[in-house]
Amino acid sequence: MASDQPTSTVNSARSYTMTARSYTSSLIDTVTTGGSALLQRIETINAGGKSTDDPFEDCDDQRYSHRDITSWRVIFKINRTVWKRKSLWLACLKLSGLAWVTGILTVIMVDDPSRLHLGALTKLSTLLNVFVSIMVSFSITSSIGRWYAAADGFMELFDAARSLQMDLFALGVDDKNIDGILRYAVLSGWLLNMELAIEASPQEEKAELTKRMWHILKTDKKKGAAFGMSGLLTDEENIALENTGDPAATIWMWVTMIIGHMAAEGEVPPMQSPTYGRLQTSIQEAHTGIRKVRCAISIQAPFLYVQMLATLVHMHNIFNSIAFGLTAGSYVAMLQIREGHSVHDVSRRAISKDELANDAQNVLVCFFMYIFGPLICQGLLEVCVAVAQPFGSKDGAVPSTNRLNVLYDDLKSAKLLKSMMPDGWDQAHFKTPV
Repeated sequence: MASDQPTSTVNSARSYTMTARSYTSSLIDTVTTGGSALLQRIETINAGGKSTDDPFEDCDDQRYSHRDITSWRVIFKINRTVWKRKSLWLACLKLSGLAWVTGILTVIMVDDPSRLHLGALTKLSTLLNVFVSIMVSFSITSSIGRWYAAADGFMELFDAARSLQMDLFALGVDDKNIDGILRYAVLSGWLLNMELAIEASPQEEKAELTKRMWHILKTDKKKGAAFGMSGLLTDEENIALENTGDPAATIWMWVTMIIGHMAAEGEVPPMQSPTYGRLQTSIQEAHTGIRKVRCAISIQAPFLYVQMLATLVHMHNIFNSIAFGLTAGSYVAMLQIREGHSVHDVSRRAISKDELANDAQNVLVCFFMYIFGPLICQGLLEVCVAVAQPFGSKDGAVPSTNRLNVLYDDLKSAKLLKSMMPDGWDQAHFKTPV
């Protein structure tokens, strides 16, 4: 007997080691397979390219390094920034054209540019800067708050799914029932993500994208592989959900009914127990997360405020362009007079060298005030719009698709850990299996 005990211990250790190796290999395969799409997008973005043009996919631009932010290198990183937006540079092109036209008209129409009092323009520009700065600052704060509320809602939904899985594992619920509940939880996340992308798409594309959404959910094997299905959705479920106004939230009605049926069958504690209340609380948290995302994305700021903000920014930029055109045109006209090439036949003595030098300095100062100022204001307006509509702009997108892939990996890993209980511990069951 004494000689058999070491042998048994060694065999047990070897068995446990082989089991651990098998689990590690399975876990690596799961993470590699389930997160392959995420890794491909990350590699593409790190290479400086776009991840995809698919409206149902997003870009994980959360993987930047804080060391780059605190160094001068961030100045030269323009990929996935506002400086790559065509609408920004188109607006700057229009403002530059306005400044050119104003400067040319000043040279042609003003016979004595030294009499122009351009100092008042600086005071008016300062007044406009105050109003624009206040409204843009408030808008950015509001937009960032909406973005974080949407991201927090998704995380609440995903955390509720993880909590449900742990509680059902602890109760020893049948794997088939657990997979059914978790499939609905994951399906809810995909429905919410895709519906918000459709809502942000042009009106003429929404019908086609809706058809595509249901087709993907029914036929995408990668999404259904974790649950042993060819997709996340069956034909019967598709018919039931596509006729509802908010399928992402409505699907949790099925989950709560399933939990209630399991309580009636004795697979989980009865309805009057605290454990049953905990399961229902997780479902309510998931529903709350969905409503939080809906509230943050679907309810926009009042048009009254948005219109006033955009009008102030555009009027500020237009005024600054005209002011710079007057300043530059006045300087060019004075330079022509000093060189004896005035179109109005003005004597060279009308402009002194000191006046010309002062105007040259004014042009340099006004270039930074009236050119870079509007550029920054227009850029901040673009940032506000992109961040406030994360599903209508890839630049400010909430990485919900990537978080869904992470949820897949977490659910798979938890299922593997459940099947790999340490030696000496067995799975407990609230209802003893037959």
